[in-house]
Amino acid sequence: MNINEYIKKYSEINEDTNGELTITMCVPPRKLVDYAWQENDETKSVTVTTNDVSDYLKTKGYKDLKTETFNTIDNKYPSELSKSWVFTHTKNKPQKRKRKASKVNEK
Repeated sequence: MNINEYIKKYSEINEDTNGELTITMCVPPRKLVDYAWQENDETKSVTVTTNDVSDYLKTKGYKDLKTETFNTIDNKYPSELSKSWVFTHTKNKPQKRKRKASKVNEK
């Protein structure tokens, strides 16, 4: 399972009217195994960073997002099994040009 499938499986996307996009993610703890033949996707260590979530949102069609909160989820640690990220939409505003004042011919 790649990171995008993992985020899709365990996350929930909420979009507010204020233009805020909140991603809440709750992952199950990593299962411990005694033998190599018992290993599967649930026994592997997975770390999800803010960049992973941002890249996932870009694949979902969300563009021009500014990250407001930075978090990391690691399924090895029980205290890091639930986190949320907040993104805001940035509008591409046209930049104002600074013009030089024209010189008037003075006599």
